[in-house]
Amino acid sequence: PENYDYNLLFVHGLGESGLCFEQFALGLSDRSSNPAPRIIIPDLPGYGRSPRAKTPMSLEEQADLVIAISRNCEQPTILAGHSMGGVIGQLIMESAQDLFAGFINIEGNISPGDCVFSGQAAAFSLDEFTKSGFDQLRNNVYENGNTFPAQRGYYASMRFADPRQFHLNSGNLLDFSTPENGAQRFADLTVPKVYIAGQPRGICNRSVSLLKAQNIQLNIVETSGHWPFIDQEKNTIDHVLTFIKSTLS
Repeated sequence: PENYDYNLLFVHGLGESGLCFEQFALGLSDRSSNPAPRIIIPDLPGYGRSPRAKTPMSLEEQADLVIAISRNCEQPTILAGHSMGGVIGQLIMESAQDLFAGFINIEGNISPGDCVFSGQAAAFSLDEFTKSGFDQLRNNVYENGNTFPAQRGYYASMRFADPRQFHLNSGNLLDFSTPENGAQRFADLTVPKVYIAGQPRGICNRSVSLLKAQNIQLNIVETSGHWPFIDQEKNTIDHVLTFIKSTLS
């Protein structure tokens, strides 16, 4: 929109693309009070429509790119990161949270049990993954799409992903999740924040317990999996708009 009060910057997950957010962002904009937010949905390098980097980029390097985008935003910016995007959001807030009005972490990794796809990818060597492992993983996601609709879109995005980028970031996610200090790190942020989890098929029970132990504002989207904004769009919009209203009021 030409007139807007704030920016809403989405960061997608491992192997995903900005495509996963498009329907959700439209629904959110339709329900927002005027003027609507300015929606920003980039594809990270090596994913979706973005070019593949000559050398795959770590989560920290991708975080720096998102920070660069935010520096060009004139109005207050709220970052919403899904899965790997939630981890990237955490890294961003730890180094540049003064640039943001708020942080919405949607199903970001907290403990190793959350490394469903990344754990499968990291079990392969890079050579094995690029030759056959990525095809195996994508085929599994394709079959899962018959039961879980969100994975249909995930499969489509995975077809564009650079296997080298996917493999590197899978290892990054395991490294981030293994110490099980993600909940503590999230709690330590001083920026307004909320964690949104899909249940019963989202983050693992261990991660839910770790978040609750830190007294974090945890919004559960029931009858949902890892993509609550697709599985239960209306309920997730409710949580997001409530957080935005309280943050910007």
